[in-house]
Amino acid sequence: MSSPVADIFAPAFVDPTGLSLNMIDYNNRHHVLKRVNKRYFRITRADGSAPIIFDACTICLYADYCVALATNGITPVAVPAFYEEFARQMNQYDTCGFSWVYLEDGIFVFDEICDVANPEEYCVGDSETTEGVLMPGEIAVSLQFKHNTDRLKDQEDMRNMSWYEKRKNGNKGKGQPGDQPAALIPRVNSKTGKLAFSLKRKEADLARTAATESLKRLKVGETAPLPSSSSAPDAAAGLSTAVGPANNTADDNGRMQEF
Repeated sequence: MSSPVADIFAPAFVDPTGLSLNMIDYNNRHHVLKRVNKRYFRITRADGSAPIIFDACTICLYADYCVALATNGITPVAVPAFYEEFARQMNQYDTCGFSWVYLEDGIFVFDEICDVANPEEYCVGDSETTEGVLMPGEIAVSLQFKHNTDRLKDQEDMRNMSWYEKRKNGNKGKGQPGDQPAALIPRVNSKTGKLAFSLKRKEADLARTAATESLKRLKVGETAPLPSSSSAPDAAAGLSTAVGPANNTADDNGRMQEF
């Protein structure tokens, strides 16, 4: 049996298995430069010429140079090895709608009805050209784990924003950021606040006055001497004598008669 690496040198190209979805989509759009795996491309030309194997990093270099030719104000001086021949072959045989820009006698050769070939279209970003290599401080996680992490982070950001908006609305016009929300601080200097405080003081004064009067009556009741049983008739007699003349009249014999 041939190994997966040896299969890329086989006479006939067979669509490989295990490619990412974007690489499968790429192979469906491109019929000349096919993606074999994460490390290699393979060119199969319609004229029957022998297939050519390219490293994915080489295609990335070619795509970067193509973009530099089409966008930079200064024409690049350094040229990737064998780029011009690659660009001619691709423009001749590949009809995917992308053109590889190259220089010929100082003239830019480019098909204006096509788009400029670029790293994104040819799936040669860093994560699409390197097999299992991570930078220091990086870890590999599943796509599902990343989606869950992003979702939880979005929820946390929404909660933080909601709390920030509540604090901002509560502090509107009151002090500096970070102060206690104004909704929790009574507005005693407003007209309504002053009126409420005045009524509160008046109620307190009335309650204090009532309590004072009640205490005075209580003290008076405790200190006044109670009349004794022996002096009660005398007091009653005195009261009768004091009020008697007002209710007395003389009879025919000159004696006073009490009504």
